Amino acid sequence: MGFLGLLFREGSALIFAALIWYANWGGYAPNVDTPERGFYVALILGLIALAYVGLQALAAVTTPIGRTTRHLLDLILSLVPLAVVGYAVALNAAGHHPINFYQRGVLWFGSVACLIDVVLFTSFAMRLNKLASPIVSIR
Repeated sequence: MGFLGLLFREGSALIFAALIWYANWGGYAPNVDTPERGFYVALILGLIALAYVGLQALAAVTTPIGRTTRHLLDLILSLVPLAVVGYAVALNAAGHHPINFYQRGVLWFGSVACLIDVVLFTSFAMRLNKLASPIVSIR
């Protein structure tokens, strides 16, 4: 389960960052001319962000206790999508990358999902590892 497990645990952050990048700089622009179509696009965005949060929650719960390097790798890779969001917001604030309403929604959904991952799941995994350190030998 090595590569497939890595893809679902730590690789999901890189895939999510690639999707955020594609929505902002890859040229993807959905047709949202009606309110129903706009709702459908927002629903898809929300489901992708929810799937990312679910995969990260699963990774936080199933990480073996006593492996400190896995927590650090998960934290570093979880910051990648947040860095992509921050970069897009900084470029927009500087006036170099104007974003439309769809891209703004991608950035909102992406930032909330990343903050949930970084703040909640990383703190949960590290606290669990800290509480288990007297019982489990740390490698």
